Amino acid sequence: MKKLATTILITIGLFGCAATPMPENVETRDQRGNAVIDRVTHDFPLQNSASFSRMKICVVENVRNDSVDLQDSASSFTGAYTGNVYHIEKGRTEGGGETVRLIDEDTNTIIATGVTDYTKALITSYLRYDVKISTYPEEDNLRMVFSRIEAAQGDTGYLSNDGFNPVGTWYGAGSGAALEALQGVAQSLGRCISE
Repeated sequence: MKKLATTILITIGLFGCAATPMPENVETRDQRGNAVIDRVTHDFPLQNSASFSRMKICVVENVRNDSVDLQDSASSFTGAYTGNVYHIEKGRTEGGGETVRLIDEDTNTIIATGVTDYTKALITSYLRYDVKISTYPEEDNLRMVFSRIEAAQGDTGYLSNDGFNPVGTWYGAGSGAALEALQGVAQSLGRCISE
């Protein structure tokens, strides 16, 4: 039994914080000794020559920058004399504001800020990002580069909710679900712009 427990602890120690392999379109950076997602690039072939006006409409229709409510119950406590649990919920609102940050018609580029949600193991999280969308008509190509990618859990229960943080690449950090959420945004934009 002692050998089994030791083996399990060693395995967790060696592989518990190991980075999961990232797709080729994902760039990572080091943050305090841990790899976090830095940029995600999506390229789409343009079916037809997309007008810049169409691109602006699609960004407004598909990129949302709504405020999100983040909650926790970290201040809850058990009464010393009564034994009653006093559930104290804290919440705050983060984000919101303008979606489109830059429109440059000379270079066919739009930079926007967005927030999307995703669920992993019944836990709702929010993903905040910037996206630079550029068309290259001479190459029939549409490129989206997501950056400043941060995630926050909607409700952390009895742990303090520290808000948005970079998305880690280690096992259990939720990078796969975050990348799927970004891919969903990219595909919606790509379909809309290519129509």
